[in-house]
Amino acid sequence: MSGWDLLPSTEDEERYQAELSAKLLSGGELSELDRRYLADRIAPKAKAQPKKPAHRPKGSITTYGRNLHLCVEYLDLLEQFGAGGSDAAYKALAANYGIKESTIRKSVGTELLHHVKILHPFILREKK
Repeated sequence: MSGWDLLPSTEDEERYQAELSAKLLSGGELSELDRRYLADRIAPKAKAQPKKPAHRPKGSITTYGRNLHLCVEYLDLLEQFGAGGSDAAYKALAANYGIKESTIRKSVGTELLHHVKILHPFILREKK
């Protein structure tokens, strides 16, 4: 017996759908199999597994944590490069991490950077 023999025919599936419709309309009890069938028909993608695995391995740093580190390093580089060194700091971070410069600019966002500027002296003390 092949796997194809186990699959229901179109007629069987139509008959099952008609019986299920009659159960639903009459308010009858649904079996576990009926519920699963309906769930698969109503929302097949809700049950589906993601097509690709998560891009970040378990236990690695979160995006927020990465962005926080980038902000701290960005401020350190700004101190090194001086007043007009923001572009150079972005380029140095991009080269250091192998990330596009545009991604670094988005990651070192204004709100997070503002918070890090406030906390920067405390972060530096913890580093030393």
